[in-house]
Amino acid sequence: MTPSSSNGFKTKSSPKFYDQVLEELEDGVEIVVIDDNERVLEVVETVDKEKRRIKTHLITDDNDLRDVLLKVQGCAGVDSRFEFDEVKYLRAKNVVDDSAINEDVWRKLLVALGEIPAPFNTHLKIVDVGAGLLHMLRRFVSPTVGVISPESKVQSVEYHAYEGNVRLLPEILSVMEEMGFRTVTSSPPYTFFKEFRWAEDNFGRGRSRRSWWSWGGRGGDGGEIIEAEGRDASVTVYLHMRDFRDDANEEEGASKPPDLIVGSCFADLFDPEDLIVNLKKIAKRGSTLLYFPITYGGMTTCGDMRPATEQTPSDTKAFAIYNEALEDQGHNLDPSRLISAIEKHGGSVLGSGASVWKIDEVENAWMWKTMMYFFGTTAAAGFADAGYDIKHWLALFKKGGRNLRVYNRDILARLGG
Repeated sequence: MTPSSSNGFKTKSSPKFYDQVLEELEDGVEIVVIDDNERVLEVVETVDKEKRRIKTHLITDDNDLRDVLLKVQGCAGVDSRFEFDEVKYLRAKNVVDDSAINEDVWRKLLVALGEIPAPFNTHLKIVDVGAGLLHMLRRFVSPTVGVISPESKVQSVEYHAYEGNVRLLPEILSVMEEMGFRTVTSSPPYTFFKEFRWAEDNFGRGRSRRSWWSWGGRGGDGGEIIEAEGRDASVTVYLHMRDFRDDANEEEGASKPPDLIVGSCFADLFDPEDLIVNLKKIAKRGSTLLYFPITYGGMTTCGDMRPATEQTPSDTKAFAIYNEALEDQGHNLDPSRLISAIEKHGGSVLGSGASVWKIDEVENAWMWKTMMYFFGTTAAAGFADAGYDIKHWLALFKKGGRNLRVYNRDILARLGG
C-alpha cells in the first residue's frame, strides 16, 4: 500500500517511489509488488531492469490475489513456471475421465434409457448440471458408445447444458464448432443443432457395415456411403451459462421433465442432501435417471507411498490433510452419503462402480502439474497448522515419477417412478 498523491507523497505509479525503496534495500532482500494495474508493474520493471530485485505479479480474473500470494510463498506447485489454466485443465481432465469412466455403469445407463416406454423413448431430454467443456455430450453422441444407434429408438435428443463459469464460454463455443454443431441462436440460451444419419459402408466383395455418420459426412477406409433404411436423428443443445440451481424452481409443468440428469466430476462438490433436494426440483414429476460419473471417494495415492521425514508428513498424512481442506470447503468425500440421500428422497440406486483417475507424470503432464497446484493451494494452510512446510513435501513428491491414483465412483440412480 502506498500513500495518496494528494498529500504530495510519491505513489506506486511513480518511478521515484521505487528509487527511494531500492536505495534503502539490504543486500539479498527482494521486494514483491502485486497489483491489478499493468501500468504500475511496467513502471516497477523499468526501474529495476538491471538488478531485478523486485518481482512483479499481475492480478487478473484467472489469477486472483489468493493464487498470487500462494505463488509468492512457494505453495502453488512444484514448477514455478506453471500457470494454472482452467481450459487446459478441463481438456486434460477429460482425457483422464475417458479412461476412468466405469463402462459397466455406463452400459446400465444405456439399458435404463432404452427401457423408457413408448412413445416417450423417441425423444430424450438430458440435463447436464456441470457441463464444463461438454465432455458428457461428446460421450452421449459418440458413434461407438452413445445413445444414438441402429438399435435405439431415439430420434431426437434435447440436451440442456448448465455451466456457471462464464469464462469458459469462448472455449465452449469452440468445442461446439469442433463437434460439428450448427449455431441456431448466439445469445442466451445459446442453441446448437446437429443432425445424424445412419448409413451403410459398402467396401466391395460383399462386405458392408452399418455405421453412424454426421449429416453430409463421409465414410472412412475409402468406402462408398449408401443411405440406409430407417430414420435420421438430431441433437439440439441449449447452453445455459449459469448455475443449475437458478432454474431449479421453474414452474411445475413449464417444460418436459428430464429423462436424465447428469453431473460428471460434480456430485462431491455439494452437500448430498442439498444436491438431491435441488435435483428433485428439476426432475419435477415422474421418473428421472441420475448419473454421476467420477464422484470423488476421498482417497488419493501414488505408486510409492513415502513415510514421514523430519520436515514432511508421510504421503498418507499429506493426502489426508488435502482431503480435510476439501471438506472444509464443503466437499463431500463419502459417496455413501449421496446414495443415502437419494434413497431418503424415494430414489433407488441402479448401479455403482469404481472409476479411478490414473494420472501419469509424463503421459498426463498437464493434469499432473495441475494436481500439484491443487495440493499446494488447497492444503497449504493445513500443512502449516500441522507444523509442516508444504514446499518441502511438494519438492520431495516431485522426485521419482510419482504417478497418481484418485479413487472415484460412478453412480446411477433413479428418482421417482
